[in-house]
Amino acid sequence: VEFYPNGNKKIESNYYKGALQGLYKIYDIHENIERVGQYNNDSLLYSSQFVNDFREPKEYTKYSSDSSYIVFRGQFTQQQIPIGVHWYYSAPQIIDSCIVYDTLGTITGIGIMKPNGKKMGEWKHFFPNGIVSSQGNYDADLKEGKWIFYYETGDVKQVGNFRNNLETGVWQLFFISGKLKSVEQYRGGKRNGEII
Repeated sequence: VEFYPNGNKKIESNYYKGALQGLYKIYDIHENIERVGQYNNDSLLYSSQFVNDFREPKEYTKYSSDSSYIVFRGQFTQQQIPIGVHWYYSAPQIIDSCIVYDTLGTITGIGIMKPNGKKMGEWKHFFPNGIVSSQGNYDADLKEGKWIFYYETGDVKQVGNFRNNLETGVWQLFFISGKLKSVEQYRGGKRNGEII
């Protein structure tokens, strides 16, 4: 709990292993709640400026048919809207996939996320309209290798490579029509010249 100089509560939060976990409340100087949120491993799952609309999300867990391990874990609002990270397991402690939802229940990403919250392997990110916005690979939450970025129409916008989350090598940029716009060279995340 953090306090204002007058002694009133400013922020109420919970931490687990150094990461924000659970309910988070922000108060004004008169100790009226201004904002409420829900965190899981430092990731904001849900936030509301309208405190009366906020209902703490409930976590649901589904077990294998023999009840020996978890096959699904995720949070839902009181209206059964999925929010935050939903984990799917294929065996004990083996994460098969994750689906990430925003606070409105819209899918924002699909891939594999380790229990520490770091993305691994192939991921797809989505625009609010459901069209893929980008796809590529992560290694310990850092973009790695070939990535493709799209316009909201689904047309390719950019294609290039990352190394340790920094742009590297040749990047191709396209007009929405699909016609090549430019080719650029990157090194260490910085543009290192234009080829076309």
